[in-house]
Amino acid sequence: MIQTLRSFPVAHKTVLVRVDFNVPGQGGHIEDATRIVAARPTLDFLRQEGARVILMSHFKDPKKENLADPKVRKSFSFEPFLPEIAHSLERKVFLFDLFEDNLSEKIKSVPQSDLILLDNSRFWPGEKTCDDALARRLAAFGDVFVNEAFSCAHRDHASVTGVARHLPTLPGFHFQTEIQALKKALDAPQRPVVAIVGGAKVSSKFPILENLLPKVDFLLLGGAMVHTFFAAQRLAIGQSLYEPEFVKEAQALMQKYTTKIVLPVDVRAAKSLDNAASESIFALDSAQGFPPDVAAFDIGPQTVKVFAPFLKKAHTVIWNGTLGVAEHPSFDQGSKAVAALICQNPDVFSLAGGGDTLSALKQLGFAEKFSHVCTGGGAFLEFLAQGSLLAEKTFLS
Repeated sequence: MIQTLRSFPVAHKTVLVRVDFNVPGQGGHIEDATRIVAARPTLDFLRQEGARVILMSHFKDPKKENLADPKVRKSFSFEPFLPEIAHSLERKVFLFDLFEDNLSEKIKSVPQSDLILLDNSRFWPGEKTCDDALARRLAAFGDVFVNEAFSCAHRDHASVTGVARHLPTLPGFHFQTEIQALKKALDAPQRPVVAIVGGAKVSSKFPILENLLPKVDFLLLGGAMVHTFFAAQRLAIGQSLYEPEFVKEAQALMQKYTTKIVLPVDVRAAKSLDNAASESIFALDSAQGFPPDVAAFDIGPQTVKVFAPFLKKAHTVIWNGTLGVAEHPSFDQGSKAVAALICQNPDVFSLAGGGDTLSALKQLGFAEKFSHVCTGGGAFLEFLAQGSLLAEKTFLS
């Protein structure tokens, strides 16, 4: 059993908290503060316990940028966004550089009820290589480490797994919620379990498919990745994107899981994304595919009808990857119809994750209707593929 914030003594301790404030924004304006607000219950609890809180987060990735140039450094700094971060958390936030002089004394001078934020963790040499000297430097500031960055839970970085080697480590409240939702859907689900997998490239989805198929009752496929499965059936797919080097793997999966994999029976296709006037619906069968001068950009209406019975009877649905080019109004209909079917099922636990999936669900107005929407794209995919996350292994039991 993992120790939690409520079961471990954190009162009046100095607590290092890894958060994910890598949010979209420019010019000091934050466009989506979801990840910042998600950390509030943990931060509010620590304040109630009288703990001093030091936050760590990355913000974009400078990579090989010249950080000695003040303008470049500022473009990767939290400094312009500090007022909006403070507003989202309803707390004063003090920003410091990890390597500035007399940092320990400066931290001690900040009132206990206020927050300290160490600027962009990717400014720190050794962060992405999980350098132990850096991890020790960070750990020296705290008594306890709390991981509230579920979206980084798959990363072996100094501020994520490195610090955890040197301090008692606990999950934040939101981190716990994310893990509980994933385990509810995958480890102890209510059946039938239906997974929906879409997206662009099947190459990036094979580990997910291979991990999901033994666990789920049915797998509904869509998006551009399904074109490789069409090619494996020797269907003509026109100009549709597919990955010929993965055709054999697709064939093997279809042979092994014949009764579980459900493929589209029609597609919405056009000569190009920008040529909506050429849009048509093409049925797929063993005799023919679709014309050589068009490409598929969405699943068709008959496919939605085929998917419907599975979604209406499901007690658990796991969704990753859009079923068409959902950001384009002509090709969002498949994703929209499937989302509506899921949300009409009163008995389903619905879980969605992945950046494009979340953007589509928000755009289509369904995000808040799902049982749980995962905030961490990469971590969500890693859990689907591996069944666990690196950071989980660091928590006290």
